[in-house]
Amino acid sequence: MQDTPDQGGMIAVSPLYPNDDVIKIVGEVCFLCFHSTLYRHWSMRDIGRVFEPPVYLKQFHLYRARNVARGLVTWAKLDAAAEAKHMSGAGLDDFEEWRSGDQFWIMDLMAPWGHGRTIIKSILATFPANDFKTLRVHNGKRAVMHWTRASASSPWRLHRSALS
Repeated sequence: MQDTPDQGGMIAVSPLYPNDDVIKIVGEVCFLCFHSTLYRHWSMRDIGRVFEPPVYLKQFHLYRARNVARGLVTWAKLDAAAEAKHMSGAGLDDFEEWRSGDQFWIMDLMAPWGHGRTIIKSILATFPANDFKTLRVHNGKRAVMHWTRASASSPWRLHRSALS
């Protein structure tokens, strides 16, 4: 699977005046959503609320095969308030919340055609920080998955904490 690294920063356009790159990326994200069992029933408003901030903030990575989107990962760097809000299930409403602190979170991982393991291996092999968190929701139960390692050459360890 081919992927294209992103250099970070914010795309210098506004949500009301997107450029061709943003339109293409949003189209690819929607394409993935249409084929995802989790996201295919979401409204366009919900898709925009969840995926527009990381696109504009360049806090995403698209995975492609034959130049066609096959997977997506989004991330945020949260402060304590945004982290608590995210863990409560309230979602992040403002672009600023997506980069409000230093704690890395993988926000979404979408792989409609079963490339999830490949994407996870890529994240673990290339992630710049030595810890990050994910929120896992399964059968209505939520848990924080905290991935840590001592250094870039150390193996990752996974710690799970159930939320009420």
